[in-house]
Amino acid sequence: MKTSFKHLTLGLILVSAMTLAACNKTTPTTEVKDIDVTTQVKTTLASDPMLKDVDITVITLKGDVKLVGILDNQSQIDHALEVTRSIEGVHTIHDELVIKK
Repeated sequence: MKTSFKHLTLGLILVSAMTLAACNKTTPTTEVKDIDVTTQVKTTLASDPMLKDVDITVITLKGDVKLVGILDNQSQIDHALEVTRSIEGVHTIHDELVIKK
């Protein structure tokens, strides 16, 4: 009986150790670099028929994208935000787009 208890205890200790070791392993994540996000946003906005004639400054820091520019109407602003939101690596958008007066 004592031998069975020792084996059971040893087994539980080994399982616990393996479980804890597995907890420390991290799965690799695909992290998109800020420069890649900025480039993709700029390229996508510039190639969009509704936005191709508009100058929008794009600044990215840790996936937070700031859009700065003067556009013709609210539809262009909404569309620029929608396009930007669709890009991989964009976490948050800070909208500093204004309508031309």
